[in-house]
Amino acid sequence: MLDTRRARQVCAAAVTRYWSGEPVLSFDTVVLGEGQVFPCRTCRPGTSAVEYAPLAEVTDRIAAALQAAPATGILLAGPEPMGHPALPEIVRFAAAQGAARIGLQTGAGALAHGQNAPGSIATGVRLIEVPLLGADAAEHDARSRTPGAFDAARAGVARFREAAAAAGDHVVVRGRLDVCAHTAASLPATVATFAEWGASSVVLEATGPLARSDLAFVRAACETGTVNRVWVAVRGVAPDTLGPDALHASDVVECRGGRT
Repeated sequence: MLDTRRARQVCAAAVTRYWSGEPVLSFDTVVLGEGQVFPCRTCRPGTSAVEYAPLAEVTDRIAAALQAAPATGILLAGPEPMGHPALPEIVRFAAAQGAARIGLQTGAGALAHGQNAPGSIATGVRLIEVPLLGADAAEHDARSRTPGAFDAARAGVARFREAAAAAGDHVVVRGRLDVCAHTAASLPATVATFAEWGASSVVLEATGPLARSDLAFVRAACETGTVNRVWVAVRGVAPDTLGPDALHASDVVECRGGRT
């Protein structure tokens, strides 16, 4: 039988550096344009237009971020990074400017195709943050209104991890769950899905005020992460509402700037 108290201690060890005010991984978020990867389309029924910023504008943002915090990483977010026509140049620029690590907030589907996964790793990507809106294809595809998105994400994450192993590089897979009235009941099962995919951490971010019943699902998701040795961090919720799970208001990844 799993000792959940011991499992919690193992997971909590990953955030002990927070007690001295220092997160385990630090990123500055650089937004690549207008749009978001997989928002809940039940909450936001209109199709948001995607517009990418030009290369020069993005590299200026990266340079400014690294000038302010030279030892930080760069997380490329906003609309799907794999869709930016200059993504390889952007990643190479960040690496050349001395970014400690480079991450992508991505639906991951594109990573399953061709040389996208090994190519991203070769240019310096070491972290992917993958959003899901449910624990399986029926839930995620319906809420994102993107048929096939769940299976594509699963294949892309697997390919990214396989490519990293083949190259001998260490990479991090991180899950992301926007918490709303439509996704709350799926949180525990979705955390379990991310654990199956090899994620080391998952962030739950409330998109607005949560009902008491929704907070129960948030706490259950934290427990699911503990049992599966995946750290679950909670944003947008007052720590005192989490009760014994208040430690989950701390994260193993700090992302500054933009919406992550």
